[in-house]
Amino acid sequence: MINLKRVADAIVNGQEVDWKTVRHQHVAFGEGGGLIAGNPKVFGNKYKDINSKGNISKNKGDRKMVVRREIKKVDLSNLKGSEKQKKWANDIINSVRNSVDNMIESRVKKINDLYEKGGDHEIYAKEEIEPEKELWEDVSEQLESTLKKIDSAVQIIENRNLFKIERFESYVNKEMFKAKNKKHEKLLER
Repeated sequence: MINLKRVADAIVNGQEVDWKTVRHQHVAFGEGGGLIAGNPKVFGNKYKDINSKGNISKNKGDRKMVVRREIKKVDLSNLKGSEKQKKWANDIINSVRNSVDNMIESRVKKINDLYEKGGDHEIYAKEEIEPEKELWEDVSEQLESTLKKIDSAVQIIENRNLFKIERFESYVNKEMFKAKNKKHEKLLER
């Protein structure tokens, strides 16, 4: 994975900025978060975009390359409960985390493979696979947000059915179906 600590930094009007893409426009935000500049390509920037969700794409030669959003994992080492309960709760969460991470990584790989092929493959990657990757990243964030609220291993164990990958797959599939239907409805309106 690419180290993205300070992607696409530049100096604009004497101020250090980070370039981001917002609504398909390259912009720079200053230290206070204010918009201070436009298109980074004017400055010879080699980075393609950074969208508001933190998905970063970088040009690799002439080819776009997508990487995954960084999502901080909640530390579960301080859960209340017996050692057996803590181990069981950690096994439940590690299983779903690994499954979600695998879903994201497989989408990232598929997107990059399609971008490498170019042409219609890029369109398919952008319209079909990237939204699915973003949904899986949202699922990962929601999972970690939920885990922040849990302080007991028993809560995880008693609600283990809520942490099954099948529930998250169902959610992603339903959201993808809704998005496709919405897209088709817009096409029919024309």
